[in-house]
Amino acid sequence: MHNRLSSIHLFLCSVYFDGLRRVLTRIISITNGAYKDDPTIMAWELINEPRCQEDYSGKTVQEIGMEGFYGDSTPEKKHHNPGYQVGADFIGSSLIDEIDFATTIHAYPDIWLSEQNHGSQTAFVRRWMWCHWDDAMKTLKKPLVFAEFGKSKRSPRTSVMCT
Repeated sequence: MHNRLSSIHLFLCSVYFDGLRRVLTRIISITNGAYKDDPTIMAWELINEPRCQEDYSGKTVQEIGMEGFYGDSTPEKKHHNPGYQVGADFIGSSLIDEIDFATTIHAYPDIWLSEQNHGSQTAFVRRWMWCHWDDAMKTLKKPLVFAEFGKSKRSPRTSVMCT
């Protein structure tokens, strides 16, 4: 079993790195330069919300989803979370020296706060963005990337949330 899992692991790594190489070396038709050399690209998110709840040995593996939830490193900030937490600790993960910018944050208020009205969801998004912005600037001293946000088409109100 171990040899088979090792083979699968090696195969998946080769597929991942081959895909990464293809993106980085792809020639942009407008500039005739490779994506990896484009000065307008601030950073690369090499994988979004990698999750593995359990490895094959039965041991728990820590996940590192990047939704922006506050965790155990700042328990006094957990009240900013939308009522639950999945993924990484926003402050704890972002304090790692090798992380160049604050871990990305996401906002899906109609999913996270499905029982609340549009006004409450909009107020949540405002607070969510501003508390993360404040932490990125004052505590982390790193830029913040607001990577994912949206409103479901199935939601009765699909208008843009304006501040």
